[in-house]
Amino acid sequence: MRAPTILDAAGGRNRNDTQKGEIRNSKFENSKRIRSSQYDDPRWQTRGALRHQSCPPRAETFGFRTSGSGSEQRASAAPYVHDRRGSRLRDRSGFAAGGCLTRPPLMNDDLDGRCLRCMLAARWRRARPRRIHASQFTFGRRAMPDTTALSRRGFLKTAAGASALAAVPYFVPAAVLGRGGAVPPSEKILVGGIGIRGRGMHDLQWIMGNADVQFVAICDLQKKQRLVVKEFVDNRYGTQDCAMYPEINGFLAERTDLDAVLITTGDRWHALASILAMRAGKDVFTEKPSCMTIAEGRAVVETARRYGRVYQTGTQRLSESNHVFCIEMARTGRLGKIHTAYAHIAPWDAAEMRHDWLPAVAEPPKDEMDWDAWLGPCPWRPYHPSYVTGGWRGFYDFHTSCIGEWGAHTFAQAQAGLDCGESSPVEYEYVANDSGDGMVTHFANGVRMILSRGNKHWHGSCGERFDGDEGWVAAADGYAQPDVSSPALLGEFNRVIGQYVARTGRALDHMRNFLDCVRSRERTVANPEVMHHSMTTVHAANICMWLKRSLKFDPVKEAFVGDDEANRLRSRAMREPYVY
Repeated sequence: MRAPTILDAAGGRNRNDTQKGEIRNSKFENSKRIRSSQYDDPRWQTRGALRHQSCPPRAETFGFRTSGSGSEQRASAAPYVHDRRGSRLRDRSGFAAGGCLTRPPLMNDDLDGRCLRCMLAARWRRARPRRIHASQFTFGRRAMPDTTALSRRGFLKTAAGASALAAVPYFVPAAVLGRGGAVPPSEKILVGGIGIRGRGMHDLQWIMGNADVQFVAICDLQKKQRLVVKEFVDNRYGTQDCAMYPEINGFLAERTDLDAVLITTGDRWHALASILAMRAGKDVFTEKPSCMTIAEGRAVVETARRYGRVYQTGTQRLSESNHVFCIEMARTGRLGKIHTAYAHIAPWDAAEMRHDWLPAVAEPPKDEMDWDAWLGPCPWRPYHPSYVTGGWRGFYDFHTSCIGEWGAHTFAQAQAGLDCGESSPVEYEYVANDSGDGMVTHFANGVRMILSRGNKHWHGSCGERFDGDEGWVAAADGYAQPDVSSPALLGEFNRVIGQYVARTGRALDHMRNFLDCVRSRERTVANPEVMHHSMTTVHAANICMWLKRSLKFDPVKEAFVGDDEANRLRSRAMREPYVY
């Protein structure tokens, strides 16, 4: 008896296998050889199938055909087998067939002995052997139904269902589509907060008042304060989505979705938190002062440049109309040549700093407040509750003095009007606490900037004044319009403000300016360079007061000239691991 011939995947016979007397799978030439006698085992029969009584047994097994005739044909070949509907079944060998398991349909043109039921079923489906993955071979087990085939009836049902589903209307909120002035969620700026308390709660309300902002997370070392901020945010949005984090590094690493962070910690953390956030790919809005030392200010500038981040310090008077008017009047020459500027600071005795410690008190549990992390880069000292409730001001380790508190605003305002570029004074004249008008600083172009003791030159506080050959202007808190030397100057207010907005494209809203720059990637009004040079003036003035002598300063090298002691105060040691 000659060896049976295996059908290839297209329904033909492999003649090479016939000549060699071997049975091989035509798709995989090196597959395991299978003897046709293996298929005589009843276990290979399809369970639950019914023999079609009108189909006589033939000397052909499913997927194989014996060559020769008469006594050479195997009388023990398996009979035709159908399911109850006469549908196509899958054989244990992995081939798909229609009708008879013992003979693949349309294998050849010989239909003798085949029942009409098999023939019609096979021709209607155009069934033929299909390529089956080896994992679908079910030797010795019941064949699984063919779920990949889609019948005509199934197709019609699926098409009808899809048509019905398409006819059902569905609704999308207008906010999702950005209609009606609503900002879609995908367009919102995601913001997280670090150390929100005191002034920071005002900033939080300020930034959340913008429709294109979503505040989503708070990081704070004190559990109580985290809960306060979360409750405020959730009540504002009507959700429970504000996440809480106790530690800054984990917060920045996990929240990769944030576009920006709002930093309102104490002075000691402003620069370090800003640097860590910018390295993590976040834009930064931080409260003033931007840094504790000249070296920290330079590090903030370099980090913002390297990582291409938008940065704004909370010196909001740079965006208020009365201060903008004074700055623009000085810059544009409307006052003639400017020879003197004044910047308000607190009384000189506020420059004095405490170096002692408050009495030690037992630390709270770490899960309530992490004291070591609260200290951050500052030298370690024993815990006292006064520090964490705002009593850190006035201590050298934590504070930039009231010169830093006020000067962060007014020095920036005065230097903006002088249009001195990204520079700072070259000389600081020391004055005693009880003498004179205040500290006098000199720029390289000869312009003086006086750090004024009090408000004798204008009404209100936290102000600046510019004196020129043709007049003067001044602005301060508490007054809706600036002081001027001539009413005619005040008549130009609207024109000057309009020209400023048209020229710069900046909103007269400090937070809005930051958010607009987050989208446009333009420089903010209180960008790192502007704040670094105004804060350099703050720190140099502090050092001048602490050393009680006049100093000369090189703005390019950012170093004091010929004074090593003063230069050592340009930076402070930072405690590990709170370093940048």
